[in-house]
Amino acid sequence: MQHFHNLFLRLRDLVYTERMTQNTPAPFADFPPEQRFINRETSWIAFNERVLEEANNPHNPLLERLKFLSISGSNLDEFYMVRVAGLKDQLLYGVSSFSIDGKSTEQQLKSIRKYARNLIEAQQDCWQELRDELDNEGVNVVDKEELNAHDRAWLKEYFMKTSFRCSPLSRLIRRILFLSFPI
Repeated sequence: MQHFHNLFLRLRDLVYTERMTQNTPAPFADFPPEQRFINRETSWIAFNERVLEEANNPHNPLLERLKFLSISGSNLDEFYMVRVAGLKDQLLYGVSSFSIDGKSTEQQLKSIRKYARNLIEAQQDCWQELRDELDNEGVNVVDKEELNAHDRAWLKEYFMKTSFRCSPLSRLIRRILFLSFPI
């Protein structure tokens, strides 16, 4: 294996040296940026579509498919909170810049809206399919409106005892309360 690695390094150095001594341009140098580069934002959405494909893959176990759908959803949330927010800030503050593929901020946001709309629709379709499959397996997902007052009270108490107690939000709230009201 080491032999192939050394051979690769020598070939790489030879090609690089030859290109530098002949002053030849890099491959694809004549192509415009939009043909040479992939936009960072739309590439991220394409990656998230591949995550969603795993949620739609019937060869994966049902709960694994549900996890992939959840990952796709939380990824999209973070994408909007960080990357889309950054682009919107650029618009708000009048920052005029272009992505490496030559797109303006407005063009990127328009492209994101188009691709994200398709992704969200695909996520909703996947959720409906998974929900039906869960129902067939005896796992019933109910809407809030379908719960009576007793069920809602039990769920609230259960959430507060099990999930909220150890969540980052609850730790933050406790820290704020402790700092605000010293003993």
